Amino acid sequence: SQYESVYHQAKRSGEPIIELLIDTNAMSEHELLKAVAHMYQTRFVSTERLAKAGIDRQTLSMVPRRVCERYHCCPVVFDPKTQSLSIVVADLDDDVSKHVQVVTGVREVRAYIARPAAITASIRKYYGGDPMAFSKLLPEKGSGLPPAMDETDLGGLGGGLGLDFEVGGRGRAAPRAR
Repeated sequence: SQYESVYHQAKRSGEPIIELLIDTNAMSEHELLKAVAHMYQTRFVSTERLAKAGIDRQTLSMVPRRVCERYHCCPVVFDPKTQSLSIVVADLDDDVSKHVQVVTGVREVRAYIARPAAITASIRKYYGGDPMAFSKLLPEKGSGLPPAMDETDLGGLGGGLGLDFEVGGRGRAAPRAR
């Protein structure tokens, strides 16, 4: 089957299986992220949303680039009132939220799912200033491809940054480190 072929290719190449499933059109980004978010009872952020996010310097300065690269995560929204930091991660199995919470000293870290390549591009764009970081991940304008995701605004979590978080499973909040 196509899925077995992708699985074996991932084993051989070491590339994340999520990326291969998307690149081979075995699953759309939206379907795959929704399934992973459902599995972890969290939400997800599409590549398109991350590319347009406009994450502010204060939020970025809370988590050093080296920490983002080591734990493959990127901060997206900080709420000073609740001392809550939202981050995107590719894998929730590694307790990234707890590591980020220790580094930042915030009261709470909420982790949302994003595809690995989108997190890498986010780090390159928002920390490195690379305006082309997302160019290989987004469909060309006018390509006829549908939008990357359905729009679901979840109570202003995006902080006015144009960041909408998509519900992946039962509408529950993201896993939190406290």
